[in-house]
Amino acid sequence: MHKKQLMKTGDVSGSVPIFLALAIMSVMAGPCLAAKVNPSEVIVTNAGEEFVIPLFSNRATGFKWQLAEPADKNTLSFIRQVYVVGNAKLVGVGGKEVWTFKAVGEGKAALNFQYVRLREKNISVAKIRKLVVIVKKKAEPLIYNGVKYISDKMNYIEARDPRTNDRFWKLKVFNPAALQAEDTQLVWITDLSIEGGKLIAATSANDKYEIDLYTKQIKKI
Repeated sequence: MHKKQLMKTGDVSGSVPIFLALAIMSVMAGPCLAAKVNPSEVIVTNAGEEFVIPLFSNRATGFKWQLAEPADKNTLSFIRQVYVVGNAKLVGVGGKEVWTFKAVGEGKAALNFQYVRLREKNISVAKIRKLVVIVKKKAEPLIYNGVKYISDKMNYIEARDPRTNDRFWKLKVFNPAALQAEDTQLVWITDLSIEGGKLIAATSANDKYEIDLYTKQIKKI
């Protein structure tokens, strides 16, 4: 199973599947009166794939990350959480907590992390990290006239050599909605088919687009 590091996401032209880049948070040296809250971030992934969330942390301060509530079991499965020290030879140095999840079903799930100090009588929350995970169905590859057509990314189709996997061309079929946590209408390609010699891309919004394989002209149908 392919595992992705979220720090590498957001590159729509590379080989890493669809994902948004995550901001790295600074290490907190101690408690604060009001927790810092980042705006919600969005992760888009495919059902059946694992993804990694790195959270900068410093266990020497007594703080650690925890989920405010369990993830939706119908959408996400928690795999593991490990703490990696930045430099084990230095006392009190920070590191990062690496959280691994698996997308198990289509849907939308919230991951609300809190950076807390548990040993105090009143739990101190220093930071809050909110993420929204969109799990989508990955369109199955289609081979037609010796060319493999795939859509690993939300709104792109690629034509590749089925033997060598060399890419012939890449085409943006439509402009997706902005990736905002409040936006529940994210659209992606769910199915590829051939009708009358034209490539048909169906989307999660029940729209269909017709692609002329010679001219690369796109028409919504």
